[in-house]
Amino acid sequence: MPLEPLPKELQAKAIDSALESSAPISILGYGVTTKPIVAFLNALGKACAIYDDKPEGKRLDSSSGGDVENILLDSREFCAESSALEILSPGIPPDHAYFGRARRAVSEYDFIWWLENSVLGGQGRTLGVRNCSEREAITDLSLQTQSTNQKPMTQIWVSGTNGKTTTTQMLTHILAPFGARSGGNIGTPLITLYEQNTSLWVLETSSFALHYTKVATPRIYALLPLSQDHISWHNGFAGYVDDKLSPLARMGVDSVAIVPSTLRDHRLCKEFAGEMVFYRDSSDLRAFLRAKGLELDKDGLPFFEPFLLDASLALASAVALASLCPRALTQAHLATFIPALAGFTVGAHRMEEFFVQDLGAQWLFIDDSKGTNTDATLQAITRYKDRALFLILGGDDKGADCTEIFTLLQRMQKAQIFTIGSNESKLLSLAREYGVRANACGSLHRAMEAIYKARDIALHTLESKGKERTESSAIFAKDFACLLSPAAASLDQFSSYKERGELFKTLAQSLANHT
Repeated sequence: MPLEPLPKELQAKAIDSALESSAPISILGYGVTTKPIVAFLNALGKACAIYDDKPEGKRLDSSSGGDVENILLDSREFCAESSALEILSPGIPPDHAYFGRARRAVSEYDFIWWLENSVLGGQGRTLGVRNCSEREAITDLSLQTQSTNQKPMTQIWVSGTNGKTTTTQMLTHILAPFGARSGGNIGTPLITLYEQNTSLWVLETSSFALHYTKVATPRIYALLPLSQDHISWHNGFAGYVDDKLSPLARMGVDSVAIVPSTLRDHRLCKEFAGEMVFYRDSSDLRAFLRAKGLELDKDGLPFFEPFLLDASLALASAVALASLCPRALTQAHLATFIPALAGFTVGAHRMEEFFVQDLGAQWLFIDDSKGTNTDATLQAITRYKDRALFLILGGDDKGADCTEIFTLLQRMQKAQIFTIGSNESKLLSLAREYGVRANACGSLHRAMEAIYKARDIALHTLESKGKERTESSAIFAKDFACLLSPAAASLDQFSSYKERGELFKTLAQSLANHT
């Protein structure tokens, strides 16, 4: 039976009952975001039964609730009958073998939304180690509308297939002077944002979290373009799209959604009650900004695509907030947005360029380890399509269709791929079908060794035409680009995309030093 959270109308009563019950609250999945929830519940005097697929080696933090003791258990031991409530960690699959037994499940988003809107309210913030100072400046600016049901905190959610982290960070950077803090997939855990009385939440929101969330609602929802990702988890692309658009059904008339125009005909877009902004690209978002009183020239920001789209969406979200709260964010405030954004630096592992000095020349490498799906890799390939591209592909592709990558590579005479990871045989089969040069490598280390060998073969070819080694290096280095953009997740071989990207950088330098 699939894992299903309680519907909206049953959640408040279930949470109230669980806090009054002597039975423990179950935590399904023990990780970065659920650990502080456990500490919060302990401070309320509630013990937690924590279930994890791999509990071995995980440290159970001491509770902060006096005699309250938690217990860490294997997922196979989950018992719905002895559980007062189940709080879901994002990422737990709907077809989980044991958690499908849950009968009182709520998402992290919904549990914390209940805290913010319940009778407990501010009392919850005074428990345990919650000693944060007064609300941030944005509350003093009277950001909220006069709507009687508008709560003290405002949430902006950012989602999509690619660019969520960058857009969330950019938006938080723009709105930091007004108390904005990021959370969700990145930044501060949601329960900590609540405990510290944060009034403006900018949340990178995953499709997993959206799938399980039935009550929590953003004031502004910014959705980046969608492409195939986590298809098996969502039981198909249609399910993925439905989950990504699900917040629209809960948002009111005093809200704004910024959504790709390709989704214009979706039922949830047609039925949306608030202000809907559709866009195709950065130019459409510039037109929206202009209509709201903020002029952005085409070359007004120091970003290339896809980061320019991320930046434009971040600006559009900030301006949308100002349009909802004109007394709080005036035209003078809007004028600070573009200069603030221009000072933002894009994070590591997303089309991150670096150069390696070798053989008397500078060789371009690009760490796009965050390119974990087809669309991200297509964006990266397109940027370097005119170079002699040495592309590392492969990993856990989550059931996605990779043929569009090979359709593009087929037209690139100087490109070749170096395959790694669990979908290697699939990639090699596509390479044969589309006539793309491919090298089966298995691991990242062997792929980098093969790339350096291929580079040296190209240099020898130039030398055979009468070029000196230094001249050959200078010529080929101008054309060369080594790109790690796997179009696949990393967990089949690495602990994270970060580990994969850092190893790529290390190998790029160490192999050059030993050429």
